Amino acid sequence: MGRPVEYDIAIIGLGKLGKALLARLVETQALQRSEVVGAHHMPAVAIQLEESLGIRVVDSDSAAAEKARVVFLSVRPEHFTAVATDISPVLRNDQEVVSAIAGVSLNRLRGELPTVGRIFRAYPSLLGITGTPGCTFFCAERCSEPGVSTPVAKVIGAVGHVLEVPEVALEVSGVFAGCGPAFVARFAMEWQAVAAGHGIEAATARQIVSGMLQGIGAALGEGGMTLEGIVDQIATPGGGTECGIRTMEAEGLRDMLKRVAERCLEKVRRIDSEHGAR
Repeated sequence: MGRPVEYDIAIIGLGKLGKALLARLVETQALQRSEVVGAHHMPAVAIQLEESLGIRVVDSDSAAAEKARVVFLSVRPEHFTAVATDISPVLRNDQEVVSAIAGVSLNRLRGELPTVGRIFRAYPSLLGITGTPGCTFFCAERCSEPGVSTPVAKVIGAVGHVLEVPEVALEVSGVFAGCGPAFVARFAMEWQAVAAGHGIEAATARQIVSGMLQGIGAALGEGGMTLEGIVDQIATPGGGTECGIRTMEAEGLRDMLKRVAERCLEKVRRIDSEHGAR
């Protein structure tokens, strides 16, 4: 007779991503706090997290994993083997694992978690987890059941749009969708600093940039505009905006962004080679 399922999801790894996912699941009412269990290997920290997060937190990964329908892994790549060794003996074929661990392939996940049912890899958008529409890219093992089950859909669907991609495209998609918001925000910080350098008070510069970003989001969302449409709407021929855009292009904007993307992808590939399939 199988062990009773007490929780819809066990979150193994209550760092930035794990905590953010928990908050989003509760905020969207996808799950109640009583339906989630977390794990932290240090008993004192587990107690603190239980008090601060309002969920059951145990000091054993296996204790959390064995009682949940879905096990969500969000530990660092170098910690995966230890976690897999701990939870593998208690996993059953009626459970599912969703891994957000960079560089750990489906093949390696299956090799170290052989008894679990289905396995998914996911790249949740931290922007989406904070409540702003984002994308979660996922890939799944080949099997007779396409798509995702209802419990897994609850987990990865809580952060916004869910898109299935081949595993070979997972990291690339994650870099552009997951890292992109930080790059746009960093650009906005520099624009804010430039505004302040031209005599605008710092608080006012922050308001200007914040309103600018919100306006772009609204135009793309409710307004149904495209990025090209926004540029065309604002950049009058021969005007200041067009002059500024030409300056960015002349200074090598596209080439700079290509270098940024390549450096990010190089890092992801290095992680993959160090912690991926063995």
